[in-house]
Amino acid sequence: MRILFADYTVIIAEFIIAYILRNIVFVEGQTCSVVERNFTASTIEMISLTSPGYNGGTGTYENDMDCWWIIDSGSDDLQLLIFLTYDISCPGDTIALYNAEDQTSTLFSSCGAPSSPVHYSTSQRYLRVEMHTDSATVKSGFKLDYLAAKNYEGTGCQNREDIILTENFQFLSSPSFPETYPSKSDCRWNLAYEFGAIEINVILGDIEDGTSCDYDKYQIYDGEHRCDYNRMSVVCNEYPDTIPYNYTSNSTSVVVAFESDGSVNRRGFLLRYRGIPNPTTTTMTSSNTTESNSKDFVITAEILLGLVFGSLGLISFTVITTVCIVMKLRVPLEKTISTTPIKSVKSKPTIQTISRYNNNTHTKPAIMNNKAVTNGVSRRIVAW
Repeated sequence: MRILFADYTVIIAEFIIAYILRNIVFVEGQTCSVVERNFTASTIEMISLTSPGYNGGTGTYENDMDCWWIIDSGSDDLQLLIFLTYDISCPGDTIALYNAEDQTSTLFSSCGAPSSPVHYSTSQRYLRVEMHTDSATVKSGFKLDYLAAKNYEGTGCQNREDIILTENFQFLSSPSFPETYPSKSDCRWNLAYEFGAIEINVILGDIEDGTSCDYDKYQIYDGEHRCDYNRMSVVCNEYPDTIPYNYTSNSTSVVVAFESDGSVNRRGFLLRYRGIPNPTTTTMTSSNTTESNSKDFVITAEILLGLVFGSLGLISFTVITTVCIVMKLRVPLEKTISTTPIKSVKSKPTIQTISRYNNNTHTKPAIMNNKAVTNGVSRRIVAW
């Protein structure tokens, strides 16, 4: 009995010591060269996390590593979509993904080198990534692409959904995104923006491969109808073969359609869209607005000055006309016309008395008159 108790004691002690040593090394990261451990995902682009020394898949990781990272979607209503490419030496090295901040829920744990990326999605906002290596063979490591996302399918997979756009971005996804889409899906969304064109940014495409898109596919049409002549995109490629791209429509409507068959379901697609107003309805840029305002100000000033001077001219004409009419109606209207100014001597005639009998003659008295020297004549004219 004592021997059994001692054996159990030794086993438990060894387990506790091993657990403590492993977690102390792991938490402290004493053998991991990683400095940044916490990351936040984006909703509009894939971001990559790589193991130390990965170097695009041409490098190698280190021996005796114990590394960990935490990725956050940024919101409680967003999940994380993950595509993992790896080359890990077996059996001593591992790469593990956890559906939490801790090790309570394992998504994936493995080694080796798959031919294509494996894909997973979390059920909540956090993902924990761990990598452990021994002292033997080393490989290139891993590259993990991640995106914050949720399901934006709407009602387009039940009936055709008509969506009225605004100038703000909205999202659209395949059914059940970021989980795998269901089999035998047949979805259609009609996007409409009456004020101009439609901008589409395809963020992610992960569709079952097909030589001529006979299995699964999503298609985008430039117009309100599904016709071959206006189909601007058809996608049936797995990630990462479908690269993100942007498109601006030539019409005010766009149709997005998605179809899947009965097998091989992938993650689907995610895109965002918005309306772009026509130039006639959009707000001008600051420089153009300034120039336009300046021109409007000059035109307004010219009109104002024209009105002011025109009013003054009209008032002056009215006053002068009125004065002329009043002066002409005066009866009689006298007017003096004068020639060269008259220079005169205002003196009365001088009468000199002479004796009747001067020198015994009978001579009449002489009248001496100081004549006025004039160079002109003054006349008075009466005008009627």
